[in-house]
Amino acid sequence: MRKEDGHVTVTTKEARSGETSGHVRIVLIAGLALAIIGMIVLLAIWSQG
Repeated sequence: MRKEDGHVTVTTKEARSGETSGHVRIVLIAGLALAIIGMIVLLAIWSQG
């Protein structure tokens, strides 16, 4: 981390020092799959009535 002209400059490695485990992708895929299944079930129930 360096100070240049009144602002702080961070390297790419310092800025991206968090963990990237990929769990967000799994949660998004699972949520999308559940939403699609739910809509299919609702459509099947609605079309019978």
